[in-house]
Amino acid sequence: MKATLTDSPDPPCQPTTRASGDFVPALQLALQRRGVNSMVYNPGTSPPGCEAMLVYGATTDWDHRAFSDQWTAYLSAIDLTLMQRGRILVTARYETRGLNADRFASASQKVDALIGRTVVANAE
Repeated sequence: MKATLTDSPDPPCQPTTRASGDFVPALQLALQRRGVNSMVYNPGTSPPGCEAMLVYGATTDWDHRAFSDQWTAYLSAIDLTLMQRGRILVTARYETRGLNADRFASASQKVDALIGRTVVANAE
């Protein structure tokens, strides 16, 4: 996962933020709700028996909420790539642009919507 800061004039200097910090747990919960069990491994360390690999990235930006002078971190982009045996099966992207009302929505809301459009629930 990556967290980046925008070139805004005086954003707080915090490399790990709540906006990006709850991304991985939100991603795992969204997968679990759809019957997909997941484990997190550092790049190149997954066991050889993994059925598939989900490669992800998340970008955090900073801005002001309406009527506020405080900087607030939010997830501005999420990239997901599902791979199996080196082959890309699915890619998905969430991106906040401009003044979208949902840019300050929680990581959980953003990830759940993105996973909901890409994963079919396991019907057991």
